[in-house]
Amino acid sequence: MPGAQLSWSVHVAPSIPTEIADLPPDVPRRMWSPITATLIAGERDAVLVDALMTAEQADRLADWVAASGMNLTTVFVTHGHGDHWFGLGTLLERFPGRARWRRRRWWSR
Repeated sequence: MPGAQLSWSVHVAPSIPTEIADLPPDVPRRMWSPITATLIAGERDAVLVDALMTAEQADRLADWVAASGMNLTTVFVTHGHGDHWFGLGTLLERFPGRARWRRRRWWSR
């Protein structure tokens, strides 16, 4: 629709510890960087970009999306790293029949 307004909001999941045993000297534990997901919304409907990594992160993300009051139509996975899509199942369970998922085609012909 021409002239339609879009808004966006970013959810930041806090750092979580990794389970990597190969640590640099004087580093007791490595942490994941914070991970983000972006909600792009129109008047009623929204698209979520990335689904985070853990079930706990995805649960909090789903709560955040639900609190927005938007109708989640699509979860778009930007690429195949686990911190972008491992939480997808949790989101699809929370929004059954309303959310579909899409992935970017990261190969070319």
